[in-house]
Amino acid sequence: MRLNNSIILLGMILLLSSCTDHALNETTYDTLVEDEFFQTERQVMSAVGPVYNQVTGGFHDHGNMWGVNELTTDVGIIPTRGRHWWDGGAHLRMHRHNWNLTEGSVNNAWNYVFDGVSNANRIKYQIEQLDEPSEAALGMLPELDALRAWFYFWGLDLFGNIPIVTDHDVEPGFAPTNESREDVFHFVVDELEEAIPQLSPEVSNLTYGRFHRWAAHTLLAKVYLNSRVYTGDPNQVDDGTAYWDKVIEH
Repeated sequence: MRLNNSIILLGMILLLSSCTDHALNETTYDTLVEDEFFQTERQVMSAVGPVYNQVTGGFHDHGNMWGVNELTTDVGIIPTRGRHWWDGGAHLRMHRHNWNLTEGSVNNAWNYVFDGVSNANRIKYQIEQLDEPSEAALGMLPELDALRAWFYFWGLDLFGNIPIVTDHDVEPGFAPTNESREDVFHFVVDELEEAIPQLSPEVSNLTYGRFHRWAAHTLLAKVYLNSRVYTGDPNQVDDGTAYWDKVIEH
């Protein structure tokens, strides 16, 4: 028994004595180390992934953005066949423009917009908190601004007067106030105008599907094209300010 105890004690001494500085400076493969992240373009794009996922996630759903945009017009209709596609009369209410406060597709569209805004604000905040942000991280900030403007464009188009939130580190229970539709219009315009010169003009496999300069130009032209509606009295039709000359520029 004493021999076994001696062997165990000797093993523990050898184990402890083998610990060196080299052993403590491990290379991690299964976790992300904050000080080592946001360095390469691939890492930065990985972090921005949730924002781009939100762009496509739910947009083409009949119970989300597509449904609110198309089923309320003559472009699309979902007819009921017997008991199929009745869905509590939701599609009929959208077609007749008599939706209610608890309509699923309307609420989903609202969440779509502000989930995207929240994700963009979060990634911008993380980059801005870096002590020494890399060139790749700093270069992503204008792209995040353009992405956030994309979501605000849809909020502007669908809901009109909505909150403008650009900060991520807000107090618990923070409840922003609504801004006028015209103010949201100018916010989207300013964000895109400022971002465009800083966005990549490259059109290749590396920028495919991303908010490069030409995507931002397209979005801004669309915003300007509808300026008379966005800047006017919501109870009137096309009585706002027209910025159609700006459409030609973009």
